[in-house]
Order: sequence, then C-alpha cells, then structure tokens
Amino acid sequence: MIRKLITIILPLLLPTLIYFFWVWMARRQQIKNDAEGTDKKVFSDAPWIWLSIGGCGLLAVTLLITPLILGKPSKPGEYVAPQYREGKIIPGHYAK
Repeated sequence: MIRKLITIILPLLLPTLIYFFWVWMARRQQIKNDAEGTDKKVFSDAPWIWLSIGGCGLLAVTLLITPLILGKPSKPGEYVAPQYREGKIIPGHYAK
C-alpha cells in the first residue's frame, strides 16, 4: 500500500499541493502587507490543466525511475504448481 502511495498517488498530487501551498503563502504575505482585494476563488482560478500535466509528468518519471532504483527482483526458483498426491493436495511452492 505504501509503495502505491509513494509511486502513484504522491506524484499525481504533488504539483497541486505545491500550488495550494504557494497560494497560502501568497495570501499570508498579502495579509501581512495589509493588502486589499484578496482573491477568494482559489479552486476555480487554479491552473488545473497545468497541474494535471505536471502530475502526470511526475508520475511518468517516477514509474520510469522506480525500477532503476529498486533493481530487478531476485528469482526465488522454479514454481511448482499445486499437485494432488495420495489423496492430499500439496500446495504450490518454489523449488530451487
């Protein structure tokens, strides 16, 4: 579950989270400077197309780099399918 979160969900949502953090910081700066006319339409004015493109691009990079970092999985051996012998079912296993 954590692997799916890190390799799929996080790259898709990261650009949007960064954008909303930036908007939050900009509003704090406006309030600090006592500026008038703060915009309340953050969700409707958000650049959703660019955030989506950024998220998909980050996801593609993550999916391409993950196998390079994790490497190839080791072969545990040859898989032996479940068998029926002498009235008993022998479960499947890996034989070396």
